[in-house]
Amino acid sequence: YIAVFFDNYSLSPGNRTRLIAGVRAMIKDTIRPGDQLSVVSWNRRFLSRTPFSADMAQLDAALDSISHEVGSSIDSERRQAERQIDDISTQAAFAQSIGKTAPDTYSSGLSAARHYADTRTRDVKSSINAIGSYLSSMSGLDGKKVMILAGESLPLRPGAEIFQRLEVARSRMTNSQAGAPNLESGQYDLSRDVTSLGQAANTAGVTVYAVNPNGTTRSRSGTVED
Repeated sequence: YIAVFFDNYSLSPGNRTRLIAGVRAMIKDTIRPGDQLSVVSWNRRFLSRTPFSADMAQLDAALDSISHEVGSSIDSERRQAERQIDDISTQAAFAQSIGKTAPDTYSSGLSAARHYADTRTRDVKSSINAIGSYLSSMSGLDGKKVMILAGESLPLRPGAEIFQRLEVARSRMTNSQAGAPNLESGQYDLSRDVTSLGQAANTAGVTVYAVNPNGTTRSRSGTVED
């Protein structure tokens, strides 16, 4: 049994196209007579594209359908958070240049970073839960079981890149001594959640191949790597 799980939420259109091509090639190289395949996807909701079947035409149709879908808003959400922090930093620097005291700009920047990190953490946790649930559903299948997990890497600290941007910009902000952005990002650590996927795979007896858009594939029974 081979389940192809597309974490469609994490993929930009260009990366999705490359990844689908990679998954097609991987399946072509590894499929054997009698293998049953299914395709499922996640984009803030779970969709079962095809049940387990040996019908390759059905599999191709499911991959084609995924390739034409609208992707996630991760990139635009990240850029919005970056712009907010940059704008706040610029306003603070301008106020200082004309001899005025800006309001507590660091707190405003921190609020923007936290909002982005909160949203990303909820989304990543939802992805992890969806993957874990599908792994558990495979436990009752007899025979060798494989999941091809196709998507971007699951971030261990969602939003860390925005806290890092705030760290760089905070020297130009007022009240910047009030906190440490890099320490803040530690509150969003999902290492245990990602590790739980390995435990779920081990319990279900599923070998997980994590495939990313760069073509990198790693596998290990009972673990999830990328």
